[in-house]
Amino acid sequence: MKIGKGNQKTKAVSKASDKMPFSAVSDEYLLKVKNNLYTTIYRIDTVAIQDTAMYQFRLGKIFASIPDDCVCQFVTHNEIIDREDYLKSIVVPGNTEEAKLYNKTLIDIADVGHNNTKKVVYFVVGKAAESAEVAKKWFAEKLPMIEAAFTDITITRLSTFEYLEVLFKIMNPHRSDYRKVLDLRDNGNPTLDNLKFLKMSERDLVSPKNWNTSSKNIDYTILDEKTDTECYTRSYFVNVIPKELSDNFVRDLSSVSSNMLFSLYLHPVSAQYLFDTETKRVGANTIVFQKAKRDTLEDKKNKTKITVKKRKDTTESAYFDEAALEVAKDTVAAQEQMAEVSILITLFADNLELLNRYDEMVKSSASKFGCMIKVLDLMQYEAFCSALPLCNYKVDVDRFLTTKRLTTICPVNVAAFMKQKGAFIGLNSLNDNLVIYDRKRSVNPIGMICGTEKSGKTYQLKREILNTLLTTKTDKVSVITTNDELDAFVSALQGVIAKLDNINPFYMTDGYGLTEDKNEAKRQFIAAFCGSEKEAEAFMAEDIIFEDFDEILRFFDNDANEKKYPNFFDAITNIDEYLPGPVEVDKRLYLYKVKSPEDMLLVMDYLWNQSIEDKKKSLTNWVYVDKIDKLLTRQDTLDYLIGYQDRTKALHNPVLYSIQDPVRFISSKNEDYIYNLEMLMKNCGYIKLLNSTPKEREAYAEWLKIPKSLIPYISNVGVSEGLIITPVSNTAFTDHFLDKDSEFTQLFLK
Repeated sequence: MKIGKGNQKTKAVSKASDKMPFSAVSDEYLLKVKNNLYTTIYRIDTVAIQDTAMYQFRLGKIFASIPDDCVCQFVTHNEIIDREDYLKSIVVPGNTEEAKLYNKTLIDIADVGHNNTKKVVYFVVGKAAESAEVAKKWFAEKLPMIEAAFTDITITRLSTFEYLEVLFKIMNPHRSDYRKVLDLRDNGNPTLDNLKFLKMSERDLVSPKNWNTSSKNIDYTILDEKTDTECYTRSYFVNVIPKELSDNFVRDLSSVSSNMLFSLYLHPVSAQYLFDTETKRVGANTIVFQKAKRDTLEDKKNKTKITVKKRKDTTESAYFDEAALEVAKDTVAAQEQMAEVSILITLFADNLELLNRYDEMVKSSASKFGCMIKVLDLMQYEAFCSALPLCNYKVDVDRFLTTKRLTTICPVNVAAFMKQKGAFIGLNSLNDNLVIYDRKRSVNPIGMICGTEKSGKTYQLKREILNTLLTTKTDKVSVITTNDELDAFVSALQGVIAKLDNINPFYMTDGYGLTEDKNEAKRQFIAAFCGSEKEAEAFMAEDIIFEDFDEILRFFDNDANEKKYPNFFDAITNIDEYLPGPVEVDKRLYLYKVKSPEDMLLVMDYLWNQSIEDKKKSLTNWVYVDKIDKLLTRQDTLDYLIGYQDRTKALHNPVLYSIQDPVRFISSKNEDYIYNLEMLMKNCGYIKLLNSTPKEREAYAEWLKIPKSLIPYISNVGVSEGLIITPVSNTAFTDHFLDKDSEFTQLFLK
């Protein structure tokens, strides 16, 4: 039977703009979200802090500045940038064979991960108010205090025009015509005032053409369905957050896809109030009763009873209350701050197959950090809206964290990391993205390479040397080594076996000690050079013109002086006769070959003088010291190395050490050996840890605060695989992604 037209039930189909979870613009800087919530947004531009402890301290200050009568949100948005523009930013200039191979390698592998991406971090503040006027007054009073807390972190408050542009980019990932739509006269002056001529609302402007949020889809939504710009989305929440978490958790998790949102909601709460509240909830859900204890015959005879606690409700909510109580208990005891937190992730993909691939990657990345994420089934629309930078919270997936733990998952430092440029040092083992780092611009340019035998230390040393030559224009590279392994490599790069034009151990150029007393700095070197602090101090008190090395030699023509300073006499008379000679000044790469620890120290001190002179000419001399193991066996040489690190750090002159056998020190019964390596390593700002023994891994984890989740990346791994430790991140990397026969790899096998 046909049903008449008049009897048909019609269902109004809502427009995509009706689903946008905000209502209107309130003024130049405020957006009105539904339910009388008003929000304002900041873009985080630069993060000047690279010291981890200071960064965490600053974040703690920011969290403390947030009033408890508002909600705030940190959002990381991956924006796809033009591939060619991205490649231009990472390739190096030059027509040398090495530069061509380096650039070709970058171009070939740039598409493996998600590299042509710009990460933009936003900070959003939301306030519930009965009217726009009340909201404006609140923001006017509270925002200056919040803004002041962002010391060393540059933030820019966006206008509502820019705010809507952020939402437009998220909702329309394949479009870039936001400003063009609003520029009616095509005069470069787009304005929201033109919406009235277009007969559009702010929501019409931002929304996609259509948005399929049907619950039939269960675990995804579709933007611009059945159009050329169709896009699938899937939203998750972070369900399990371990106590120990790597600082680069957010960066790696937010690099799974070229287009995604990572959203963290934050609402400060009173730890004492939460403790009291959760104590009542857990108590109300707990049945306490006596039970006979029958473990032993004595228990049975005495009819011993024990107290047993049992949950009435065993739902996830009940377990959450118990977890919240534990956090509150620890926070109150430690007198820390805490916050109610929820973490949401939304992935975007051009088709469902690709979305499912990203799904596997994001879950895998989370699990490697000991985290668990879950898809918000049947709540995809609500979850997507919650991930948008609107402080519009629609899903109940809260967790309670101390602000100390919160600093490791707050995405502020992602903005700092992504703005860095530098040299390509491998692929991220978690997401295959290029790992690019600039030691010269880092807060601590002192580096170290550690690993077991045949873990790739020499290969990595060569990579670092070539990277320096390719990514700097005029800087010099000086390498100190004890064998012939680098001869062919240096020769292929037009370098030279270098000589010293001045072998006077007492030479001090102007500024030798930098901020400390130059004579004390030199005494430290002489003590290491001759192996005796007593001799160094006494000899430097002699009435000798130390700038004249011939006079020092004449001083030792006297047998009595030779006997008085036997260690120093042996040190200067055993200087390798091969070291002195004319210096080639028109080269950038110099290889100094030494035979003894004393010669190594002599060359290091010579290069320190040279580095000071180079800095006066706006040049940097990168120093690489291969196999410094013997310098770690004495306290006087370690003291000099630590002082050397401090002075080179102050001069901002990059130095990198390679240790041949670190396990020898870590496994030693001599506690001084272990301490020496620990001190040297803690004073570095760039460490490549390659394959390591169990003893080493245990020591590194303790010294460098490496999370347990990253230890597998230095455990039984292949050549040139491991971790890169910097002040702002711990990154698992691989550098053997090419075949041995590839031309790029062959550069480092010479």
